[in-house]
Amino acid sequence: MAASSARVGVAVPAADRDEGWVGGAWHAVDRLTAAGLEVEAAVGDVPREWLGPTAPDVVVLHGIQYYNAALELLGATESAVRSVILSDVPLEYTDGTSEPPPGLTLVDWRWWVGAEHAGRAAAAETAGPIGFVAGPAVPTQRRTAAAFVRGVSDVDERRSVVVVHLPDFRDVDRGAATGEHLARHFGCGLVAHSADEAGAAATAAARALGATTYGFLTPVGDDAASIRSAIAPVLENLVRTAVAGTKLPGIHTCTWEAGEIWLERAPS
Repeated sequence: MAASSARVGVAVPAADRDEGWVGGAWHAVDRLTAAGLEVEAAVGDVPREWLGPTAPDVVVLHGIQYYNAALELLGATESAVRSVILSDVPLEYTDGTSEPPPGLTLVDWRWWVGAEHAGRAAAAETAGPIGFVAGPAVPTQRRTAAAFVRGVSDVDERRSVVVVHLPDFRDVDRGAATGEHLARHFGCGLVAHSADEAGAAATAAARALGATTYGFLTPVGDDAASIRSAIAPVLENLVRTAVAGTKLPGIHTCTWEAGEIWLERAPS
């Protein structure tokens, strides 16, 4: 498939062009467009025309909620889609015993690796209880929260870590109330999160009460550190590899060693 003639579709759950999870996909769209590829971006549902003969050659589906759509795209008899990249790993593939169907590539972001490093840093740099605000208790978020706790325990096994799972990544009101509660009532001197907008609201509220905070996926601003992920570069590289005609792996595993996950520190 020639790069000059290849078409790319990217489905994103929201139009937010922030520096976080959703914004990472939009930055990938910008990078692919700048590279000369024809990119069609869709917000929300996957366009029905992608199931037909005029579908894009390569499709990126940004989120676990698109898993059924990925299978539908690959199973549609008239679809022109050759490769689908789903930017998450459904539960049935997390134990390594099952392979995704041909044409589907799953992205394992392994944010828990960054969270474990963040937990170690948090325990080494602060005293007293530590709070961690996670998103809904889906496997990825549970694993991220558990890794943060494990990192804290590696440094100080007696340190108290209060973990709260918020029911919605976008519930900023509940996030703010949670951050205030962690700082005011639990005495958390450091609050970290992995819960997107709701988590950022939590850390902002905790910071207003004097707590140190760690962000998630966004560059450090008022936070002391942030768990970062190379969302746009990873998606861009996978798409360009598929466009070039190279077969993608069933699962692309991001690694700390490759710089796809890292802990960014605020300037001292």
